[in-house]
Amino acid sequence: MENLTHIELSDLYDLLAQQTNQYMKMLSDSFTQQEFDQCRDNIISIQREIQLRRQQRAQFRDSRSDNSFDSGYLSATG
Repeated sequence: MENLTHIELSDLYDLLAQQTNQYMKMLSDSFTQQEFDQCRDNIISIQREIQLRRQQRAQFRDSRSDNSFDSGYLSATG
């Protein structure tokens, strides 16, 4: 699978949906074990990237709220 870090989050969700659809199709059609495994690995990679971005976004939000509290507090007491 290509490097997922440069793909927009909304596009990652679309890619995940496409890969999941392909995976479901593979369950009913005949595909090689290698194709099946590759599709599953792609899904896992996309899910990991989405989870990483969610964590980064949450950390960024937390750090911004901490910084705005600190700077507001300092200016009020200074």
